[in-house]
Amino acid sequence: MTFGLEALFEERLEVFPTEPSSVLHATNSHVEAVIKSLVKERDDLQVQAREQASTIEQLERRIYTKVAADAQLPVDVVRRLQRLENDCQHLRSQNAKLNENLKAAESETATLRNTIAEKAQKMKGANKKTKNAKEVAVRVEEKAKDAVNDKQRHLASERKMKKERNDALMELSAERKIAEGLRTELKIEQSGKPHLRETEGSKSNFTTVVVPIEFRIRRQDYYRTIRRLRVNHNFLIDRMQEWHGKWLEKLNEENEEEEEEEEDGGYPEDSGEDGSLYGDDGMLYGGMLEGGNIMTGAEHDSWRSMRGLEQISPTHVPTVNSTIASRKRSNSNHVQHCPSAPSHSPRPATTFRKLLADFLYRHNQAASTNTTAIHRCTQGSGLRYPSNKKSIYDRNLNRSKNAELSRAAFAYLFIEMIAYAQKGAKDVGDLEQRLNQQGYPIGVRLLDLLLSRSANPLASIRPTRVITLVQFIAQQVFRHLFGRAADALERSGSDPSQYMIFDNEPLVNQYISLPKELSSLNCAAFVAGVIEGVCDGAGFPTEGVTAHSVGEQEEGKEGKAMWPGKTVFLIKFKPEVLEREEILGRGGG
Repeated sequence: MTFGLEALFEERLEVFPTEPSSVLHATNSHVEAVIKSLVKERDDLQVQAREQASTIEQLERRIYTKVAADAQLPVDVVRRLQRLENDCQHLRSQNAKLNENLKAAESETATLRNTIAEKAQKMKGANKKTKNAKEVAVRVEEKAKDAVNDKQRHLASERKMKKERNDALMELSAERKIAEGLRTELKIEQSGKPHLRETEGSKSNFTTVVVPIEFRIRRQDYYRTIRRLRVNHNFLIDRMQEWHGKWLEKLNEENEEEEEEEEDGGYPEDSGEDGSLYGDDGMLYGGMLEGGNIMTGAEHDSWRSMRGLEQISPTHVPTVNSTIASRKRSNSNHVQHCPSAPSHSPRPATTFRKLLADFLYRHNQAASTNTTAIHRCTQGSGLRYPSNKKSIYDRNLNRSKNAELSRAAFAYLFIEMIAYAQKGAKDVGDLEQRLNQQGYPIGVRLLDLLLSRSANPLASIRPTRVITLVQFIAQQVFRHLFGRAADALERSGSDPSQYMIFDNEPLVNQYISLPKELSSLNCAAFVAGVIEGVCDGAGFPTEGVTAHSVGEQEEGKEGKAMWPGKTVFLIKFKPEVLEREEILGRGGG
């Protein structure tokens, strides 16, 4: 008979469901669950151990009482007792193993608790570090935002300072040009020679002549002489004005007499004492005026000079010279055979115009009879026509974009234009003004040309707003002239009527070398004239477009500037343009 005690000594596998090493690496929640299950198993085992101990004790008490009562037992009983003893020993061994397992579980539980405490401590430290890192990140982010705001403020202030610097540089350049002009005028005033003083503008037919008076006096008589001269100053001016008027009347009467003699077939003496057609110095009007207009070569509606005639028909200039020489010989013979002829020479402009008209008439008569000539002139004009009877005005306006001019040809032509403008210029400012006048008609015609070539109907409309116009100049006009757009376009922060177009390397200045006395010259004034012509042609009148060099002023500590030839084109619109812009802005146009 067995009591079924084997089940008490069977080893349960649920006590250690996982290895301790795997428990150590589990998460905190899983470890806590394992510990709870182990504690529960330990309590169950302790209860079972106590129950088994009480059962063993009862069995031993029964066995010993029976053995003591009945010394002689049957074999069957003895066998049962032996079996019970074996079962008891087996239970004791199982109990010992359970105790060992219990101790191991307790030690494992203690180890896990220590591990959990360490993990919790590390978790607290990690949380603290995370919190500190978040605070540091917040502070760094605030510093970064402050740095970005400071940088934006610095950039804004830097742009403002750069604009102020550019404005100051342009004002400095303008002041230098004014100072150069004043210095030149001062030299002329101090030279003591008769000269012209431009008091009414270069386009006026009237000007002021200054004739300095110099004579020797005693030093002690200076103050008395000055007082007397101051008293008689206006009287002397009136006398000189009266003398000049009488002299002009007399000269006009003499010219009328000469014209009557020329109508009768006579030719008065055209040359001076040395045989020169233009007087003593060999220049028409002494190099001053011709027909009341300055000889700049830019005006095409006034009387043309000899240089203009050479440009129109250079192959026929020897014919003009031979005609003039024959006229001089005939005039000298006429004077010798006509004692009543006047001995004075006529006004050069009148004689030159008559000679030029007579030459053109004779040349046209000869060209009409010569059918084999390659070039011929039209009746009453000085234009040259090829054999196909087509001029530049017969070409197609929408020609190919590849029909460009080489840089060498442009440089040669532009240098000749500068040399021609420099001949009559008084100073650097006057030279730049002449270059500006040469570029002005190009800009007026270029606006209509670019608008007519546009394939887009909306793009062919003339600009009606200031910003649209300056963008058109900086993009289309510069790209058509120089093959690229302007480098920058800005509006002045101090004056809303001023716009600045930046060109880092103007094409017109690439092949120009300036001497020391012309160091302040900027040949980009020609481009400024083109820009002014575009603005006026579009209906945006300006007070002037000037070119200013700012490359030298941008040199810093590292050496020379990146763009030493950088030029700023300053466009200053008139007040009525700003008023119209404001009205269009309010109306949404």
